[in-house]
Amino acid sequence: PDSSMAISSLINAQIAHKQIDESTLAYIDQMKKIDPTNALADCYAAYYQFNNGDIEAALQSLSQAGIKDRFADNSIDLLMARYDYFLNEGCTDSVSLGLSAFDLPLSQMGMLRNIGDFAAQQVDALYTAGQYEEALQITRNTSKLGGTLSSSGRFIIGDRVGMALQVSALGQQKQIYEALGDATKVTEIDSQLQSVKQRSEAIDIMVQAFGGVLQNMTEQDMADYVNGTILNGEFSTLQNLPEIAAALEEARKKQQKESSGMSVP
Repeated sequence: PDSSMAISSLINAQIAHKQIDESTLAYIDQMKKIDPTNALADCYAAYYQFNNGDIEAALQSLSQAGIKDRFADNSIDLLMARYDYFLNEGCTDSVSLGLSAFDLPLSQMGMLRNIGDFAAQQVDALYTAGQYEEALQITRNTSKLGGTLSSSGRFIIGDRVGMALQVSALGQQKQIYEALGDATKVTEIDSQLQSVKQRSEAIDIMVQAFGGVLQNMTEQDMADYVNGTILNGEFSTLQNLPEIAAALEEARKKQQKESSGMSVP
């Protein structure tokens, strides 16, 4: 009852099996007490409330999630629990790490995308009704949540979902500021969107390069990769692989040449 990881797993199971009821809310309240600085519990609450038609409460939960600067989805705790299990079953250290890392549930990511969709629908409704400030506040909360998820996620999938939330919310913000004729804010939003785009492009390059790297990985290389992901996150770990660092540098040089008008061989 005092394990945030266990409670999160229970909530994920209820969501996956569409068995969201009052017990779900009780688990969410318990998780908030155990881990009050974690935005995940507020996201669960928003999802529960959206699904029950309590839009006002859902938006309040989304606001609380946006305020918090930490998103811990317990994936690392679950990974280490599985790692210990596989070790006890006789697997080698590297095999245990590999099996643990590549069999993690990602159900909360789908839930977060659904929250983003729910929030976007409310923004559209408020925008149509001319309630611009209320609409903007929802987009700010959603964008903050996406940024927190992207920056605190240990795995690339967390970055992807977080950036998708940011892009959607920032796009709606830009639309509203354009309607208000606020050119300064539009420029600020464009700058934020550009930053997200650059991070997304870097991930594209790393993922493409990783295919070739993975084929030549030894067991120890894989163990080092998983350990790095646990300690520093997948984004940083990928960047530190020599082949991927070289691919990123090549892309940077190409972009510099293109922006300066030089031809690229």
